[in-house]
Amino acid sequence: MDRLRLFMLYVLQMALILNAWSAAPISTTTGSCGATGLQRHYGGMMMMLMMMVMLLLLLLLLLMLLLLLMMLLLSGGRLLLPTGTTSRPATTTALILLQMLALVQHQMVLLEERLTALAHVRPHRAATVRVAAVVQQQSVLGRKTLAAVGAVVGFRFRLLLLLMLVLLLLLLLLLLVLDLLLLALLLLLYDGLVLLHNLRLLQLLLVLLGRTLRLNLLYHLPRGEL
Repeated sequence: MDRLRLFMLYVLQMALILNAWSAAPISTTTGSCGATGLQRHYGGMMMMLMMMVMLLLLLLLLLMLLLLLMMLLLSGGRLLLPTGTTSRPATTTALILLQMLALVQHQMVLLEERLTALAHVRPHRAATVRVAAVVQQQSVLGRKTLAAVGAVVGFRFRLLLLLMLVLLLLLLLLLLVLDLLLLALLLLLYDGLVLLHNLRLLQLLLVLLGRTLRLNLLYHLPRGEL
């Protein structure tokens, strides 16, 4: 009967220890249950894992934007046009200015051709010939100026795209470094959680062993020596 009582006490103590290890501690002042250290550790790991997943999704989104910018840069902006068109797009300020410069250059070429034809038709009028020569000279100079301005505008547009591409690459690199840091910290937290879990189990086993030895001593000692 005494051995059965000792065995029941042993089972009861094991159940109480396991219950105290798995359940959250109850506050002595408010009576509310709080989270254990293991639960807080696990919650922090889950939060970091969710943050890493969000950063990876943002990284994929920026990669898609990077591919779009690269295709836009390689196509010279033709991706901004509707499907089926092959001319230069007119949706940005720089490209609209390029089209305006090309139109002005075309009109100057037409004016130069008309004045040259007029000078050939009326060669006896020196004033007409001089005006045609001056206009032709100014037209050539104007066309060169417009071509230079157009080249500068196109260069600035491509330079802007290239700058956006470089900034996006730097942002992608920063996000990748953050993801790697979060992954390393998550692995460290996981190792710490396993270590803490093993230490907690060892502590519970030592407590259980101590209580078992105490019960054995109490059982074997005579009643007069208790």
